[in-house]
Order: sequence, then C-alpha cells, then structure tokens
Amino acid sequence: MKFAVLDFETTGNQHDDEIIQVGLAIIDHDLEIKDQYSAYVKPSKPIPAFIAQLTGIDDHTVRDAPEISEIMPQLYEKLNDCIVVGHNVAFDLAFMQRALKQCGMPLFHGRARDTIDFLRMLFPMLP
Repeated sequence: MKFAVLDFETTGNQHDDEIIQVGLAIIDHDLEIKDQYSAYVKPSKPIPAFIAQLTGIDDHTVRDAPEISEIMPQLYEKLNDCIVVGHNVAFDLAFMQRALKQCGMPLFHGRARDTIDFLRMLFPMLP
C-alpha cells in the first residue's frame, strides 16, 4: 500500500479556477517517503492579488512554468496504486479531475482519505 500526500495551490475555489502549484509526496507501507514532486503551473489567466498574497505565488513566479497539460501525465503516473491523502482532499481531487478531463486523460478512480477525518477522530471535541 502506498500513500500520495497531495496538495494544490489554485487561483481560487471556483469551478473555473486553475492549479498554480502541485505538491506531492509518495509514502510507502513502511511510512518512508519514496518520491517527491513539486511544480509551479502556468495558469491561463492572471493570479488574483488575494491568492498571490495568500500563497506567495504571483504571475511572475509562474511566468516560465509548464502548463497543466505538461504536468498532469507525470502526476497521474505517480498516483498509480496510491491512496491519495490530503487536508480537505475533495477540493484537490475536484481540481485534479477537472485538469485530467481538460487534458483528455482518464479520470482518477483511486481511493482517497481526508486528514480532516483523522483529526476529528483524534480530537472529537474540536469544533
């Protein structure tokens, strides 16, 4: 069993927003990091000032970055046979599925686990 800890930074949280950074760590059954992947992604529209302030990623940062169509094949391959793990993972998976579809690639059908669920189990009294 392998886990893929996945996180995206995006231009916002709406359906037409885009991925601007990918962060991924592949962890094996011995809980050792076996692979890491990080990349900026050049969006098709300017990064809003609020997002630049929040993430530290602005239009200059991604000026020479690859487009999403260059990133998704590598990312998809790395997720093969992994359980995707993330904080509010549904957000990241929704962006990933849209990007895969946009690139004409198969959708991800693997399992996913949300760290929010683990947090609620460990600390059930937190709001």
